[in-house]
Amino acid sequence: MPFFAANAQETQFVGEGTETMHFDKASLEKGLHWFSRDKALMLVITPKLFTAEVDLLVNTYKTDVVVFPNDWQAVSKIYEFSFSSVSKLNYQQQTIMQIFADSDIMDLKKIFKWNEAVGQWEQINSFSRNTKSVRAKVELAGGKYVMLKNDRLMEFGAASWYKYKNCDCAASPDYSKGTKLKVTNLENGKSVIVKINDWGPERDKHPDRVIDLDKTVFKKLGKLSRGLLKMVKVEKI
Repeated sequence: MPFFAANAQETQFVGEGTETMHFDKASLEKGLHWFSRDKALMLVITPKLFTAEVDLLVNTYKTDVVVFPNDWQAVSKIYEFSFSSVSKLNYQQQTIMQIFADSDIMDLKKIFKWNEAVGQWEQINSFSRNTKSVRAKVELAGGKYVMLKNDRLMEFGAASWYKYKNCDCAASPDYSKGTKLKVTNLENGKSVIVKINDWGPERDKHPDRVIDLDKTVFKKLGKLSRGLLKMVKVEKI
């Protein structure tokens, strides 16, 4: 995964709060979804992930004094979680983390982890569940995590159509020609893979539009008569 430099000497973590939770054997056998006090962090504890009772510690940190990678801005607090030491616990096992924003975010958003060893933020493999949340699998060893958005790349928005070459292609103001994207109509779940071969739509004139689809592709996702697909998700593949 890519690393993004941030000067370790300049990066400070200012604590904002602490939460603790004890999970008993009965709860761990059933599995559960744990939410932070502010409802912005979720950890999924699958059944029998732990073989003994365990304590969870979550620290939150402010973001206004933290150095983030260029073009990326925080849209959540920084969350640091850790589980108490348990006999024979394999910290390489994974759990599911989901971070929620307060409002809809149309820009690309990802979960980043702070690499203590090198003093850098690492973008981990994560995906947007919707316009407000991102989910990822994370190791039980824990660490500091944050959701960042990149306002140079749009992920959600409306899709228009135009008649060009009658191919599985599209125009994008964010990605270069030749890039392959997965476009999903969130209203019906239909998806298609397109290749970018043109530039547009103009973001200053159509700030809500994320992509302009060739007529052939648009028909695979919805009816041409609609003119616009109100909400699609665009993913680079």
